Amino acid sequence: MIEIRASVPCAAPPAWAVLERHLLALLDQAVHPYLGKYTRPDGTLIWDHSSAHSEDDFYEAFYNWPLLYLMGGDDSLRELSGRQWEAVTRQLTGYGLVHKEYARSDDQFHQGESDIYFYLLCLADPQGAGWAERARRFAGLYMGEDPEAPNWDPQQKLIRAPRNGSGGPANSFFRGEPSYGWSPGMARYGLPHYDVPGIDSIEDLKDPLLARRMGEYMERRMSRGDVAANLAVCSLVTNAFLLTGEEQYRRWVLDYVEVWMERARGNQGLLPDNVGLSGQVGEYIERGKMELELRQSRARLNFVLNRLPIVLYAAEPSTPYRTTWVSVNAMRITGFPPRRFVEDPAFWASRIHPEDRAAVEREFSSGIERGVITTEYRAIGADGSCRHCTASSGRAAAASRRRARSDGGRRFTFTCPAWTRRPCRARPRSA
Repeated sequence: MIEIRASVPCAAPPAWAVLERHLLALLDQAVHPYLGKYTRPDGTLIWDHSSAHSEDDFYEAFYNWPLLYLMGGDDSLRELSGRQWEAVTRQLTGYGLVHKEYARSDDQFHQGESDIYFYLLCLADPQGAGWAERARRFAGLYMGEDPEAPNWDPQQKLIRAPRNGSGGPANSFFRGEPSYGWSPGMARYGLPHYDVPGIDSIEDLKDPLLARRMGEYMERRMSRGDVAANLAVCSLVTNAFLLTGEEQYRRWVLDYVEVWMERARGNQGLLPDNVGLSGQVGEYIERGKMELELRQSRARLNFVLNRLPIVLYAAEPSTPYRTTWVSVNAMRITGFPPRRFVEDPAFWASRIHPEDRAAVEREFSSGIERGVITTEYRAIGADGSCRHCTASSGRAAAASRRRARSDGGRRFTFTCPAWTRRPCRARPRSA
């Protein structure tokens, strides 16, 4: 280690330096009252065991103590920092959250926060208290060196689960039943997934059934495979390299970072958030992506339809040509909501001008046999006004009719545009 010695005396230190030393001295004095109020004589935190769910909150109670020592705090902080880390580690081992002095199973977002304390201890006392040995052992959890912790897949160069640690890759994202309900603390972060059917906002998770559904989606997608948060392990392995200088740690970090860079290059430059155990990006969320793309495609279609003077609808190919689906812009064109056409089988026919109904029915009947329907008629809108409309369809109608016959009279649908608003004439042309 390079040592730098100050050999030139400073007779008149600047005011900021004097104030900084006063601050450091004040922080030194705050340590012992803190210990007296929040810890037991053995250094463990006074904590309700039932509320202990993640180890990071425990380590964070002391993680900046070695940093204070490194910045010029009292020498006693180095020993106290190590004592408190060991006390918290014993406490969490008793709670079942820590095994072999490292988190048994946690996501690297939280475990990475716990590790900050450990890194600063290694920096403050690199040659003492067994920190280098621990650094090797902790890095080995992700390099295939511990048979109890098969976190690392050397062939695919991936970490096998989002939740991992000294207990190996977790086989479930949840510690209990897969459910993700609403809570005031987590609501600020939004939904974990935005393509779960029936769940459009964080408020929907107040429903226990929808919370369960979200949990099941999370379990399928987030319980296995590599995730970007696991890149935090690079800091753990880099720490071992800094303490030992051994090439294996440097090589592991370079390889793992490179494989993530390759994933980003193959994903339009975006860092993917899920890599399956086969190494395929999005292996467990492809169905969800397809459903999301379908929803987006429908949204784009509705956007276009809402700006065109055309209503699309599907109807059965036989009298009374019951409507089974109507596009969302029906309200704007006709004045009636789409459900009116679907709920009442005779509603569409009832809106045709009485003088035109017979001609329209003849055209539909013969047109289905020919495979092409084209007819004009007057329709009566919700406001009572008369407007000219055009109905047309393609070959799908005839195909539906043939299938209905061959399948014993089952009903099939065809789609055709209608309710095209045009300048009103006295009578439509003959069909």
